[in-house]
Amino acid sequence: MSITNGKARHVRRSPAWTRVSNIEYIEGATLRRISVRNRASKHQFDAVVLNVSEKQRATQCDSCRHKHRPTNKNCSATLGIRSHASTPGVLYDRHTGKSLGVWAVSDENFIRSATVGTCTYTKV
Repeated sequence: MSITNGKARHVRRSPAWTRVSNIEYIEGATLRRISVRNRASKHQFDAVVLNVSEKQRATQCDSCRHKHRPTNKNCSATLGIRSHASTPGVLYDRHTGKSLGVWAVSDENFIRSATVGTCTYTKV
């Protein structure tokens, strides 16, 4: 809500994902995009998470920021290969593809059927 010239008006904020500047990790099997917000310790962090579409999972899109971009030469869907991020519960570095081990989601907050939410990840 904003007040301009004495009149209240609703100000629409952009979705949280548009304000995410860096994607650090990809979650194995789900191919969720993960952007760390707050690192509580070496073994726990809070993150903004984007659930990808069924089509992106089916085509193995694992490197695009949001929607699949055929011009992204690092994406498995563009290369026509199976994604390296295929083990459930394992986080992978988005840039190097290196496995970071198994992480569990200890707290997950999504509003109804939203694709963007927040999660807390804990190292297993």
